[in-house]
Amino acid sequence: MKRFMQTHRPWFTAAGRILRWVISIALLLVLFRMVDLGALQTTLNDTRWWLVLAAFLLLSADRIAYALRWKLILQPYTPWVRLGTLARITYISTFLANFLPSALSADLVRGYFLRQEKADLDEVVSSVTLDRVIGFGSQLLLALIALAAAYLQGFLPSGWLWIVLLLLGLTALGCGLIATSWFGSLVARLQASRWRLVRRAGQMVKTIRSYPWTAARLIRVLGFACLAYIPAIFGSYLLFLAVGGSLPFSFFFLFILIVQIAILIPVSIGGFGVHEGAWVVVMGTAGVPPADALGYALLAHAVGLIVSLPGGMLYAVHRPQLAGRNARALPQGSHSLPPEEILDLS
Repeated sequence: MKRFMQTHRPWFTAAGRILRWVISIALLLVLFRMVDLGALQTTLNDTRWWLVLAAFLLLSADRIAYALRWKLILQPYTPWVRLGTLARITYISTFLANFLPSALSADLVRGYFLRQEKADLDEVVSSVTLDRVIGFGSQLLLALIALAAAYLQGFLPSGWLWIVLLLLGLTALGCGLIATSWFGSLVARLQASRWRLVRRAGQMVKTIRSYPWTAARLIRVLGFACLAYIPAIFGSYLLFLAVGGSLPFSFFFLFILIVQIAILIPVSIGGFGVHEGAWVVVMGTAGVPPADALGYALLAHAVGLIVSLPGGMLYAVHRPQLAGRNARALPQGSHSLPPEEILDLS
């Protein structure tokens, strides 16, 4: 079976990509049938473009903040990797993620390009994994604080707060388990598994356990991650105001967290369809009409694509250089995909 999959891998890759495009288009068609197209057109026609411009600037700043957070996490491993290099990798991964099946695919791209900077493979896996985990933790912490404040002011349905408290409790429980010696022996068993996905999961947990944690470093990294998350939240909220939205700002701390979890599911290309559908659902719980929610989601996706365009230009410039030095950048006997196969990760 393994030999068959390796022999026919190009066919399966192409078929998977076509299937995800079909799913993306189908989801969008379903959404368009659910909404009043006249109301959707009115929403988009009445867009306040100066707010869109302000959101674009904030979301662009978010990419730099993202690179800064990654730099802070990488500090114990590769302090010699420059911030400019990480910003370039971040922009390239953001651009390529538009054509890959999951938000997690951007992590694969980031890991690949960081590997080209002669970083150790374990350090690459550790930094990318920790960046994802810490980013999720900071979002969850901010969502809890913002929604608790909204609840105390009477703006929030009680069910929402309990959902966040449940997520926070599960996260705390998971962190506690990871720190135990029993969990360490479990990780060792996972890494010895015959199943590749199980081995990868064990490796990811091992990287979190092996990170040189101190209380000061944890506070510094988590604190900065929370601050770095603000431009994305505020930029998204400005886009909502641009299409005439009127929800409280605090709602977006939970909204974006839920949407980002949804687009991790690798069923579409670049999150198309899933992203829009998730926004229609979560905004619907707050009473936003489907046409307004879909109008916002389409605008947010379009602005996100524009923000990522510098990454496409950087990829076009650096791709020939990477192709030329790929064999020299990695130690003998190691393996890495060449740049032209990045899109085949789907």
